Amino acid sequence: MARKRSRRSERKVKASSPAAGKVVKRNDVDSIAREAYVWGWPLVNAANKRKIAAKLPNFLNPILVNGMPVAYQRIGMLTDYISPEERVTACPNQDTVYGSGVFKLGKKGIVIQVPYFGRRYWVYALYDARTNQFAHIGKQYDTPENEFYLMVGPDWDGQIPNGIPAQNVLPASPTTLAFAIPRIFVKDTPEDRQAIQQSISQIDFYPSKEFDGTMKTHDWANEIPQIHMGRRKPSQNEIQYVKPRRFFPNLRRVLKKLKAQPDEQDIYTRAKKLRRAWILHRKQLETIAEEQESMIANTYMQWSNDGVAVSNGNNWYTSVNSAAWTFSDYIYRTATAKSNMFENRAEETRYYFTDTDSDIHSLNGGSRYIISFKKGQLPPLADLGFWSLTLYDKSHFFYYPNTRNTYSLGTKNEDLKYNPDGSLDLYAGFNPPEPAKESNWLPAPSGEPFSLYLRVYRPDAASIGAWLPPQVKPY
Repeated sequence: MARKRSRRSERKVKASSPAAGKVVKRNDVDSIAREAYVWGWPLVNAANKRKIAAKLPNFLNPILVNGMPVAYQRIGMLTDYISPEERVTACPNQDTVYGSGVFKLGKKGIVIQVPYFGRRYWVYALYDARTNQFAHIGKQYDTPENEFYLMVGPDWDGQIPNGIPAQNVLPASPTTLAFAIPRIFVKDTPEDRQAIQQSISQIDFYPSKEFDGTMKTHDWANEIPQIHMGRRKPSQNEIQYVKPRRFFPNLRRVLKKLKAQPDEQDIYTRAKKLRRAWILHRKQLETIAEEQESMIANTYMQWSNDGVAVSNGNNWYTSVNSAAWTFSDYIYRTATAKSNMFENRAEETRYYFTDTDSDIHSLNGGSRYIISFKKGQLPPLADLGFWSLTLYDKSHFFYYPNTRNTYSLGTKNEDLKYNPDGSLDLYAGFNPPEPAKESNWLPAPSGEPFSLYLRVYRPDAASIGAWLPPQVKPY
């Protein structure tokens, strides 16, 4: 005797039947799902970051999670370089003091405090759900300091708090989900660390209902409690925000809330077909998701797949449309979200990265390397610009711990030793160079792959396009 179907099952089958005209064929499920996974990965990643932050209780908002500030509807600030143990977001820098916050932008805005920074580089990078920056606010944009600004979203009611000029309302985020990451340059000296504290204490983001016209001040070093997720010691890889088996249900929820841009209409239409397919082809979709996640993890963590080769650039690669992605860039957007999420705009920071030496051999801590900048060939900078070379392990985090407690070298370092002719040699590898050159050395993990990452903050627009990073040569 056949088992009687439940009414709920009958409704599912009826809604997914050929008569309803909404069944996706098995072959079509495969092609649509593989494209949707790569395209939608940053969207799900960003949505899940917001979901985690939104669960913070008031007494733990903001907090430090494994060394990274996490906050919801407000900001959390560090007071020094990020901890080398950090595993929340790949490719952190140790050139700037970070802050971070996650926001749901509704009818009311978020007040942003910009204190006085003086002759110091700073930028508040504001990202939407697609990891695009939607506003320009920073030193290079001549943003007036010691003022208040208003961050708003697509549903803003137009009300501006008394005391904030209309011209200080920033361009609206196209999505209700937004991220804020302030970056403020600080030299690697006790004196400059101390000098920056007054400015950092007045960096703040908070709901407009809390605005009273006064500049709020925080003792960030003592106000933010720290917690560790997972093991007491940080894992080697980034915290996993995208779970393959839950990806397609997560993507479905994201697409309900996130309006399609004009160039996304076709992929939205295709991806939405997977809602019906989830009922009939769930195991197939879960298998596809796991295969695509493996591909993203193994392929997009290679720098040659996360940018375009620098012309005659000695095996260096550079980003494509950083933080200003178009639909045609979605593969690069996903590669960046996996390996180095929340880049700055290209005019704010130019990024160069490599996994190989001048002979196209993979960089490995078992060897030693030299990176030589000829006299006059350091990265070209605009006023208050700076540069750094960072060494990352195979998972794109700092090689921690290392014998020098050094993770990047550049403008911030006042103890770099230049050659008599004005050139500069930097070294990388597990074994140090001669003692007189150790101040110019980036330690690498013994016998393991590593990569190099060159950042040029506030590059000189007229000359950066023709500039080439130096070769990475065995030493």
